[in-house]
Amino acid sequence: MSSTKSKLGLKLRSKLNLMSAFAALLALALAVGCRGFFPANTYSAITIDPTSPQVALGGTESLQLWGTNSDGSGNTQITSGVDWSASTGTTGTATFNNPSVALVTGTGIGSITVNAAYQGLTATATGVVYLTNIVSICVSQNNSSGSCSPSTEDINVSTPVNLYAIANYTNASGQTETIDITTSATWTLTGTDASGIACVTTSSPASCTEAVAATTPGNVTVTVSYPQTTVTGTNTLDVTD
Repeated sequence: MSSTKSKLGLKLRSKLNLMSAFAALLALALAVGCRGFFPANTYSAITIDPTSPQVALGGTESLQLWGTNSDGSGNTQITSGVDWSASTGTTGTATFNNPSVALVTGTGIGSITVNAAYQGLTATATGVVYLTNIVSICVSQNNSSGSCSPSTEDINVSTPVNLYAIANYTNASGQTETIDITTSATWTLTGTDASGIACVTTSSPASCTEAVAATTPGNVTVTVSYPQTTVTGTNTLDVTD
């Protein structure tokens, strides 16, 4: 009788052990299955949003990275494992204090290039570090000692014109200072034969040239605007041919 009970007890323990092992295997299969049946997204390309970030000098700007799903199902935001960096542009500089966090800090005014790398894919965005508290903008051929006097400048195919964009701004102490914003401002030309004139602003001063002789000589207005402000500065180019 006791022998029969022992056999029954052994069978029961064996069944319990088998059920426990099966439950453990089932849990493991489910854990693996969640990853196996629903694999992590793979991407054909990545993009930075915004594509043209504007960062205040000394301030920060949050960026996002989006991946284009390889299966054609749209885009997915990538929130971890991203290598962020910012390289110097023509004059601007910026840093990422923590490369895994998409938070860029502006350290020098001017254009910047923001870079993102993720799983062998790369993306770039060209932006600008801008100055706050702009009081006025002066567009002139002269930036000596911060002085700036707009005037009408003659321009033709053989006479280029160099122009500076000088900003007056209020510093942290409430004092007015001047700074060259030629490479971080936006230059717009309007008026007679404006389409025939181009201003290269990748260095200071900006170089404005006329490609071909104008069919209708006249004045072209150069307007300089700046990020996050309605303040503008102007100068006039007199097309003489």
